[in-house]
Amino acid sequence: MTIPLQQGLIYGPVNSRRLGRSLGINPLPRKLKLCTFNCVYCQYGWTHVHSDTLDDPTLWPESSVILLAIENVLREITPPPDYLTFSGNGEPTLHPHFPELVDELIRLRDLHAPQVKTAILSNSTTAPRIPIRKAIEKLDVRIMKLDCGNDRYFQRYNHPAEGISPYIRSIDVNLRLETC
Repeated sequence: MTIPLQQGLIYGPVNSRRLGRSLGINPLPRKLKLCTFNCVYCQYGWTHVHSDTLDDPTLWPESSVILLAIENVLREITPPPDYLTFSGNGEPTLHPHFPELVDELIRLRDLHAPQVKTAILSNSTTAPRIPIRKAIEKLDVRIMKLDCGNDRYFQRYNHPAEGISPYIRSIDVNLRLETC
């Protein structure tokens, strides 16, 4: 059974067994799922935009709008959530300004709710990109998808976009990944 896409930039807090009260941050377009995978078990159903880019760049939520929404929630929410979690309608690291979003999220967190931790739910496909990897390393908790160990099952269950491989060769071993 699938669930509807997130309609807002911020959602929750949701009760997560891994992250407690987690405030979701959706840096992806609201009306479509954007992912480099088309996993048979995805809670949001099939991926119709199966890529790491958008043909129409105006569909991306503007960074300033995302950050204003985060700041407004952090000023108002009581009690504060346990985590601020990048997730949403697909792969959150695909936002064209993801590294800057991470830096600003941390700044806003430090200003308004320093006790709150940061997290990400990611499918790991963009982790080899150095700017993305450096941004992910700044987050407190990284829940990264690492589920199919050979190409046959990777293709069968994850249906990756063209150019995505089950073998990530360039990840720095110092990147501590948390797997579920």
